[in-house]
Amino acid sequence: MTKFQAVRGTRDILPPSVDEFVKLESTARTMARLWGFEEIRTPTFEEAGLFSRGVGENTDIVEKEMYVFTDRGGRQLALRPEGTACAVRAYLENNLSQKENSRRLFYIANMFRAERPQAGRYREFEQIGFEIFADPSPAADAELITLALAILNEYGLKNPALAINSIGCPNCRGPYRRALKEALDKIAGELCEDCQKRLDKNPLRCLDCKTCGPKAQAAAPAFALCAQCAAHESTVESLLRSNDVSFKKDRSIVRGLDYYTRTVFEISAAQLGAQNAVAGGGRYDGLVELLGGTPTPASGFALGVDRVIEAKTAGQAVDSARGRQAVFAVMVKPSSATLDYAFGIIHDLRKQGIAVFTPGYTDSMKSQMRQAGRSGAELALIVGDEECQNQRVVIKELGSGQQETVIRAQLSAHLKNRLNS
Repeated sequence: MTKFQAVRGTRDILPPSVDEFVKLESTARTMARLWGFEEIRTPTFEEAGLFSRGVGENTDIVEKEMYVFTDRGGRQLALRPEGTACAVRAYLENNLSQKENSRRLFYIANMFRAERPQAGRYREFEQIGFEIFADPSPAADAELITLALAILNEYGLKNPALAINSIGCPNCRGPYRRALKEALDKIAGELCEDCQKRLDKNPLRCLDCKTCGPKAQAAAPAFALCAQCAAHESTVESLLRSNDVSFKKDRSIVRGLDYYTRTVFEISAAQLGAQNAVAGGGRYDGLVELLGGTPTPASGFALGVDRVIEAKTAGQAVDSARGRQAVFAVMVKPSSATLDYAFGIIHDLRKQGIAVFTPGYTDSMKSQMRQAGRSGAELALIVGDEECQNQRVVIKELGSGQQETVIRAQLSAHLKNRLNS
């Protein structure tokens, strides 16, 4: 018989690991509310042209990593490889620009890239993304950076490191691209095949190449920002310093997508080794217009959920949060009446907001107690025919083994007091 397995580059996320995903998502939603962002959800697939135009035809994502297919109507569609282009499309299609001057949106969604699977990198992965539309100020960039760090710190990632750069605007980037190409042409034979192709299309991408980035950076001329971009960069840095945000300037950061302008940043975690980026983003003032809208400044970032969790849990066992402040119901060879009694108790407690885990209803008491011990619950509720007849419940502490008997009418209040103490 054929044994089906998860496709290479994908995985099942099972308990207790899934608790970490829920915790990070919950943290992001809480912070989004504090920062004034609204959640959106976009389709899993889009027209392929959205990404080739928005992300850039010459990027690795579009050239090598997109999952593209033709539907029955002959349309070329793609599983989304990133979320910003989708958010811009939704912003334009739904006329969100007409409702408010500035709009703050966020999303939690799975992305798909046909990358080579490796530690912490999957072909299906989750991102949490934040976008600010129609705000050209450097303060918007600084807010996004502080938001990203706030989420990571609140989630529990230790010592995230921030690196920032400015890649200027078309006015100052054009002359630099020409100067960079001239410099890299002199060492073209030492560059990888991909970077040799990039020389004519986008030489800036050579600077963050995993293979020959350091060599390209050593040969690159200094980048002189125009006065407006220099002032923007200076204000972003000043705002970060005034809020005690530590950072380093790293001129090699150009980001892997073509739509960025001015501010770009990456946040890394040393726990991950060489490939240590867990979040990144920046400003993309030309993207909305490129995708058919009116000129609209915008900026954003995305957290790689799998990467953040891997960094936080590196070298430690993942602790299940499933059983905390919960009880486990155990039934001792119940008669029909006892089963009704126990079932009613379980239902009432859940309505009161108390988590109750149940075993297989036909399992032996020994098996049920083993399950209770593994569940992580603090207490076991034991119900048999005697408890049913006397309208009582036995409460057993799973840690110490101590137990007491409580009247059913007082059970909910008693448990709330025990679980919250």
